[in-house]
Amino acid sequence: MITIDRPSAPVVGRGAVRDRPLPPIDDATRRELLAGAALLLATAACGTGGPAPAPAAGPRTIEHAFGSTRVPAAPERVVTLGYVDQDAVLALGVTPVAVRQWVGDQPPADWPWQRDLVAGTAPAALPFELDLEQLAALEPDLILAVWAGITESEYADLSRIAPTVPHESAHAADPFLAPWQDRTRHTGRILGRAERADELVAEVEDRFAQVRARRPEFAGATLAIVEGPVEGDVFVFTPANLRGYVAEALGFTVPAQLTGADPGTGIIELSQEQLDRVDLDVVLWIGEDRDAIRAMPLHARLDAVREGREVFADPPVITALSFGTVLSLPYALDRLEPALAAAIDGDPVTAVPA
Repeated sequence: MITIDRPSAPVVGRGAVRDRPLPPIDDATRRELLAGAALLLATAACGTGGPAPAPAAGPRTIEHAFGSTRVPAAPERVVTLGYVDQDAVLALGVTPVAVRQWVGDQPPADWPWQRDLVAGTAPAALPFELDLEQLAALEPDLILAVWAGITESEYADLSRIAPTVPHESAHAADPFLAPWQDRTRHTGRILGRAERADELVAEVEDRFAQVRARRPEFAGATLAIVEGPVEGDVFVFTPANLRGYVAEALGFTVPAQLTGADPGTGIIELSQEQLDRVDLDVVLWIGEDRDAIRAMPLHARLDAVREGREVFADPPVITALSFGTVLSLPYALDRLEPALAAAIDGDPVTAVPA
């Protein structure tokens, strides 16, 4: 049996949402994923079951980090191996036959921002550790690995199964730091829907611009996006990180006191004793254990806490920020806007959850 190993990656912290996809460390979760793989062959026989997408404009050659790939005119059995590639594919009107599992207990194409776009049979969930023989049994006619971080040798193995398109050359140094706009446009070219991809990017960027216009109080205000505590530390996400994108996109600034981000991840790691560094105009907590956050000794001493200027994101919003896609960002935006607006006024009575 030939397998594709997980990508190597630095661990932000045990229990944290990683910046590089890592396999589940929980045995029960692993068993659940592997059990789900048994359904792949049956699901593969069903196809998507939905209406066929509009045909693309003929076969095309797509340039990428490992050369070029000839893509069929209108692929019908698309498999996405990038951990969030399914979002751009769904947004462009195609339902994959199989999708790579990454985070959470949800099937990888059953998050709230995806459900209305899945046509017919829901995609099968591929386990994190991929088996090439299992993948070949799906009989794909196109494999997308845009946000998968695959190696050139893995690309060669996958290409023997079906035309495979990985990340762009521009992001060869670190595919996981590719902006969502670039990933969406790359997917649009792959599927022969480049114009629609441009439209989708413009629509999402316009939604952020509309919020900035509605919320002038965000302009110049400071925002800390924080996860933790994890093994005693907290992690701050700067705009260089996918989860930190919303800060500047909404008009907030990241102050000079938040320095020292890892250039490879855009994350600042702080001890709990340094928690005062996140005491900004607004603190957005993206950790799911609210009791642990409140139990940190310095938490109650933060001005942002005493004045009601903190926001706790709910799990779907946390995952939407981690996905950082053309579909998940609008979902997060709709929930974050009122919560951040209520927090920035400094009145604890108006605070609402995200």
